[in-house]
Amino acid sequence: MNADTQLKDEDALKELNVKIGAAESSGDREWLASILAPHLAFQRADKLLTVDDENAFLWKVKAGGRRATEIVEPIQLFGNRAIVQCIVRVWDSADKELGKFHNLRLFVKRAGQWKLLGWANEEQPAG
Repeated sequence: MNADTQLKDEDALKELNVKIGAAESSGDREWLASILAPHLAFQRADKLLTVDDENAFLWKVKAGGRRATEIVEPIQLFGNRAIVQCIVRVWDSADKELGKFHNLRLFVKRAGQWKLLGWANEEQPAG
């Protein structure tokens, strides 16, 4: 992979990960569905570490508070696969912080587009 392609992919993945948080906050299921691979596995940060498929993930998306996404560098690129780490802070509609979450996201590139295939989410301790 040449340096220009790598930079373009890194920039696209950074933008995509920030947009994921915005789409979750606004409840934009349609946009989220457009960036999911057909067989998503999403580990929630609940006590049971529930794993949702694409349909369960989309069904649970609802508009709510806001999110701030911080990309943890470097993004790891492996040809048409990528791993992105990010820290997501979540607030409710009254602007009370609900938590801070470490996310690992696995993307695959299909027909020139990055698609989210795997996502593991764990709450970070307060402090």
